[in-house]
Parts: sequence; C-alpha cells; structure tokens
Amino acid sequence: MRPPLTGQRYPEPDWIRELWWVRTGSRAEVSRTGLARLWFDAAAAPKPRKKEFVDELKGWSGVLGGTREWVRERYGALAVFLAGTDSGIDEPAGWLAVSRLYGDYADPLARFSAQFALLAHEHRPRGIPNKISDRVKSYELVVPPTVRAAMAGERLDPGIGGVIDTAADADTFIARPHDHRDRYVSIALRRYASHLLDKRPDFQADQRVLAAFDAAVAALAVHGDPDRPAREPTAAELRHVDGLLTARIAADPTVREDPRFADAYLRARKTMLRWAVEGRELTDATILYTKLRSVGLDDARADYRTARHEVSVADPAVLDSATEPTGFGRLLDTDILSRAADELDTVAPPSWERALAAELLRGGAGRVPFDDLRAMVRADWNAVGGDGPPTARARNPVVAARLVDAILFMAVASVIDTDDVAELLDATVARDIGARFDGAATVLYALGADEGEDGRW
Repeated sequence: MRPPLTGQRYPEPDWIRELWWVRTGSRAEVSRTGLARLWFDAAAAPKPRKKEFVDELKGWSGVLGGTREWVRERYGALAVFLAGTDSGIDEPAGWLAVSRLYGDYADPLARFSAQFALLAHEHRPRGIPNKISDRVKSYELVVPPTVRAAMAGERLDPGIGGVIDTAADADTFIARPHDHRDRYVSIALRRYASHLLDKRPDFQADQRVLAAFDAAVAALAVHGDPDRPAREPTAAELRHVDGLLTARIAADPTVREDPRFADAYLRARKTMLRWAVEGRELTDATILYTKLRSVGLDDARADYRTARHEVSVADPAVLDSATEPTGFGRLLDTDILSRAADELDTVAPPSWERALAAELLRGGAGRVPFDDLRAMVRADWNAVGGDGPPTARARNPVVAARLVDAILFMAVASVIDTDDVAELLDATVARDIGARFDGAATVLYALGADEGEDGRW
C-alpha cells in the first residue's frame, strides 16, 4: 500500500492517480474540486478542517493556474488550465502535473490561509442562542479567502503580499510559513470584524445577540478599524425590492400562512437589498422560498441538538407517517451532491443509514435513486440478513428508508441554502423544496427523540 500524502513537497503523484481509479473503478473525469477533496483525505495530519482546506486548495489552485508565467513554465500549459477549471476532464498526465503543483505549492499555501478560519472562530460572538450558532459559525469562512487574496496580491510593507510573484518568492515563503503568520493576523481579524458588522442588522430583534456581536467587534478593535458595511440602498432600490417581494407574495398568497414567513421575509429583503447595492440585476423574489427553508433549517438544527440530549415522550407512531421521495430531479448536479456528502456529519450521527446516504451522494447524480429509494434501501437491508446492518440506527428497513430519505434531503438542503445557488432556482423548484423541508426535519427530529434502549430508532 502506498503511503499517504505527507503535506510536504513532492508527494508521490502516482498515488493520487491510483486512489482516483480505485474509488471510481476506472479512469474517470477529474475536476479541481474532486482532486482537492481526494487531496484532503490523503493529506497527513495535522491539517486544517475539511471545509476550509478544500476551499483553499481550490482557491490556490485557481490563483496558481492564473497569470503566473513561472507556473506555466514549470508545470505545463495543460496543468495550468486544469488547475483553474471545475469541469470534469479525463487527462491523467495533466492531473498528475497538477498534483505536483499541489504538493509543491498549493498544499502549503492552503494550509497557511485556511488556518485563519479557526483563528476567527476563537473570536466569535459568545453567548448566542443555539438556534443561530451554526449560522454565525459560517461567518468565519469569509476569512481564509481574504488572507489568500492579500498573500497573492500586490506586495505591501511590511512583508504583505507578493507571495507567489516568482518561484523564488513562493519557495521563500513556504520554507518558513510560520515566520509570516503574524503579518496576516490583523488582516484576517479585521475582515472578520467587518463581516460581523455587516451581518449585525440581521439580528435587530434580539438585543442579546446584538450585544454579543458588539462585544466581539470591540475585542477585535486591537487589530485595526474594520471596514464599515456597504452603503445604504437608495430609495429607488428599496422600492424595486419591495415591489418584487410584493409581487411574489401576490402570486403565492399561501406563503403568508407559513409560521416562518416574517423572519424569512426580513432575510430575503436584506439579501435582495445587498444584491441591489452590489449592482446585481433583480428580476424576481424567489429567494423568499430559500429563506423560508433557511429559517426552518436553523430551527431544525437547534431542535436536533436538543433531541439528542433529552428523553422524549413523543408517540413513536410518527415514524409510520408517509414521506415522499426527495424530489431533487430538477436540481441534480454532481458538484452539489458531492458537497452535500461533506455536510452529513451536521445532519445526523454516524450510522449505516448515513453511510448509505454518503455513498449515494458521492456517486453522483446518475447513482442516486431518488424515485425508488425505499426499494433500494430495503434490498440493501435484506442483503445483510438477520436484524439488518449492525450499525443501523433504524429497527427495520421501512424506518431506515425514511431516515435515509430525510438525511439525503437535509444534506442537499444545507448545500443549496446559499444566496448564490438560490438565485438560480425558479419559483416552482424553490417552493417544492420548501414544502419538502418540514417533512424531513420532522422525521429526523422524531427518530432522534425516539431512540430506544438498544440504541435503535
């Protein structure tokens, strides 16, 4: 067995190729995203958390494959092209060259910039309700890209930027990365403070959260003044956004009946106003459906954590309620599904059902049998025989199918619950996803609450 990647320079590139072929069963189309994820799995500890490390590997891959002529001369034009693309391409020789680029430069640079998310986490607002803790935690993810941009940008005094202007510059930095860390701490934490200020208006109704944000920003002031939030929207922009929201509600009056409507409306309005200030063209307010789901996701996560630590007296008969197929046919996208697999540990605890969901998601759109999920789960369950898989959390294949269904849905919902993806959804798709959300959240909550003495649901 070949050794894992060391995180040092010059890892064994053939091992990357063999790992990819073993996982896919044949030579397959590789993408920058796929290679970055495989790299994380194989990279030696200690290493940054997966989300930041993978994102920074992809980011540095694009930067290095950009306008740096020395990278082209050293690794070839094909490697430079592949390093900057997320399209799946079957080019083994080219991807091996990219893997060398990763081993030489992308890996150590990504480890450096990714570490600042954890630094921001240490300075997060304290004492906020569990209901919004996951949402606030995501704010730290804006920090590594800011550090990366400063590192790759114009050289500034004292010692900021210009890190990859030449091969010699990159070699000097990578030889002793910790010598440069203090120079980027203030950049990272000023960016984090700026983001907290930008997000603060989201919580105007909760004085406790506002106080926590203000305390965190004040503590970060030692690193310099944060950037102030973007300009206020103009009167015309306010009228345009309000008009689009009014039109959406008029087209679907039932949306007002949702108990999450008020919170979702405020979130949608804020997002749309931000887009308007940024100069985006706004033609519809379907983001409202995404924000309904976002509010529900915050609630479901908080309820799930509570259920894991409480003894429930709920009627287990809730498990017999019917659930519909996940219905993601119109949204199937290999990248979305594979990213959803990385979110499973936030959706449900380890189990046979979660492992099965991960296998389906990582297999890509062509392997997810959304329309016949129950039959597939039952077949896999029965193939084991006896009482079913020993690590299953369900008592029988019927409950297992509902659990897999809910896990799949909530994992994908977590991934597409972003403004940029939501902007691509039409109203029908967004509404269907929102309607499906409550059922999945109910199943996960009920199953978690009804865990029996034997550890099964």
